[in-house]
Amino acid sequence: MAQQKSDDLFSVYRRDEVKNRNLTHRDIRFMHMKGTNTQFILPKYKTLDDWEKHAKYVKDQVLISAGLWPEPRRTPLHSHIFNKIKHEEYTVAKVYIEPIPNFYLAGNLYTPTGNDGPHPGILVPHGHWSRGRLQNGKRASSPGHVSVPGRCINLARQGYVAFSYDMIGYGDTRQLSHSFAAGDSLAQLWNINLLGLQLWDSMRALEFLQSLPEVNPYKMGITGASGGATQTFLLDAVVDSGTIDVSAPVNQISAVMQGGDLCENAPGLRLNTFNVEIAGLFTPRPQLMVSDTHDWTQNTPWMEYPMMRSIYQLYHASGKLKYAYFDYYHNYNQPVRELVYRWFHEWMPARSGNISNKEQPFTVEPDSSLLVFMNKDVTDRNLTFHEMDPSLYHNLPRDALQMDEKAMIKYLADASQKQFQQYWPGNRSEWKTFNKFYGTGYRHSVAAVELDKVHAKVIGVSRQNSYKLQKLIIERSNNRDWIPAILLQPEHSEHTASGGVTMVIAPNGKSELLDSMRGKPGSLVQKLLDQGQSVLLPDLFNTGEHILPEGNTTQRNVSADYFTTFNKTDTQERVQDILTLARYMKVKFPNQERNLIGLRDAGIWSLLAAPLTGDFSQIICDADQLNPIQPKALLPFFIPGLAKYGDIRTAMALSAGSDTRLNVYNVSSDLDIKSIRKMYEFLGHSSDIQIFQGEPERANLPKFLKP
Repeated sequence: MAQQKSDDLFSVYRRDEVKNRNLTHRDIRFMHMKGTNTQFILPKYKTLDDWEKHAKYVKDQVLISAGLWPEPRRTPLHSHIFNKIKHEEYTVAKVYIEPIPNFYLAGNLYTPTGNDGPHPGILVPHGHWSRGRLQNGKRASSPGHVSVPGRCINLARQGYVAFSYDMIGYGDTRQLSHSFAAGDSLAQLWNINLLGLQLWDSMRALEFLQSLPEVNPYKMGITGASGGATQTFLLDAVVDSGTIDVSAPVNQISAVMQGGDLCENAPGLRLNTFNVEIAGLFTPRPQLMVSDTHDWTQNTPWMEYPMMRSIYQLYHASGKLKYAYFDYYHNYNQPVRELVYRWFHEWMPARSGNISNKEQPFTVEPDSSLLVFMNKDVTDRNLTFHEMDPSLYHNLPRDALQMDEKAMIKYLADASQKQFQQYWPGNRSEWKTFNKFYGTGYRHSVAAVELDKVHAKVIGVSRQNSYKLQKLIIERSNNRDWIPAILLQPEHSEHTASGGVTMVIAPNGKSELLDSMRGKPGSLVQKLLDQGQSVLLPDLFNTGEHILPEGNTTQRNVSADYFTTFNKTDTQERVQDILTLARYMKVKFPNQERNLIGLRDAGIWSLLAAPLTGDFSQIICDADQLNPIQPKALLPFFIPGLAKYGDIRTAMALSAGSDTRLNVYNVSSDLDIKSIRKMYEFLGHSSDIQIFQGEPERANLPKFLKP
């Protein structure tokens, strides 16, 4: 065999391939990035069980990305209903409630007159009209007449109690702006985002509406258009089955546009799912899909509706799904409103007999009769009470001005931290509950999937003085997430089951572990080889040879709007790579001890992967002095939700339920080692954990692999 140049000995890609940018092993993660305008295709769910298993995943994903899992404490709403204006067929009143202490959500309540209640209730989220819940007139780009108050007036006339409430930054709900927490990486570590805050508002608005004596809490509906439709199907997705009975999301359920606003895109929301599936969680309850010819719902008859129908068919409930197609611009005009009235009357009639669903002429109250705190409507959705002239508002509740963006983020982060401490387990039963909530949240946040099938392509083989070297590309089968790696095997080790195999991961890739200039393994790798171990050295995502050479084009743009809504971060991808490599090792070395060593930052990646795979006998990882009570320390390992769901503390707690021996060194003095060891004890795995604060020499790490 021809002698290789020393600097090429450990390279998986050939130098000429790199130079000519002709890499035959291009990773799909660089070549394709999902986003708001990606076209999604619904997988074929063959059985109801298949769908319901995925539906649970989707529901959990919505709640977790919104920061609402476990559900926050429901504090008193302290609802205020006042300045009621009486008309012959309905009344309209001003309302504000307190979804979060010192944070106020405003709206208007439209109630039928007469004594024939209790009435069905309907939530009316307004969408991104410039005047929010006050919108009553033609839009510049639309020939139709959009009227949120008109919709509510006619619903009330027909016997429904309608509650129209603000998005954040609209109308009177202006303690925060509609750009709340935008681009705040620390807030994202806690899953604090505008979508989650608005979804919580909708959940509390539903609770308020159900609490009214004139409302039948067992007959509830919801309808909104555009961003209001996003709120509609998000709320439909997360409330308990039967809480909302009938739904009519207008001009938003799309497979080609997932929502272009901050309040429609939370980090992690659409990993492995999209809006059709989220709306599909309402199945098999009655749902009306409205679409038009001039926006992203123009394909509904032959794209989204058949997708949704396939889910309804699993429940034999096709008759409860309907679509309507209008030759209008993005809208919620009179013909659409009348269709929605008929839909509610068909499935949740407010009154018996032949009720006309034709919209009756209406007169909308002046702004002063509908606005709760504002003296006049302000259309700038990023202008808050704190920034505007005090002459623009009146009668704010006490302490309202103390709640700004900084205060809200602190309140939500503190509440999450307190909730985590409350769930932290002290016995076996509590560990099961912790696993149910924080294990689920952790697994969704890390977003890695364990798998059975992997594929390894051998790029080259050579024999050195005392070992055989294989150059490999390893991937999840047919997934094109290629991981370059080299496998070093001591002579004859493939014929024995006693040596074992160890994967070693370094932050900058395998080059850190090799003496490329001399064409020799580094000291740690050589020590493992001398011990009889086979050694796998990979370049995880965006490290080592996996980094695209300068000049190579890539579709991956981590600065793109809503990148993390649809795509994994580097750390999430690296954890997935560890799981892929772990399964390769299990298939390649089924009867040998399989171990993992993670150095420095790679120790954190390894620790994050620890509870997600049972394919390792031992994991030895560097905790890198990571301080678990300082969220800023997590930024280099950025994963949305990582702080909320307990970072390496949860990783170690969940690992207590496995048979993998965990050795964690270089831990911070702020880590509660005692409580983690206690978990291993009450779960019967006390011998499977070793945690210490020192930092052993790399050359001594192999000693931990000995029985």
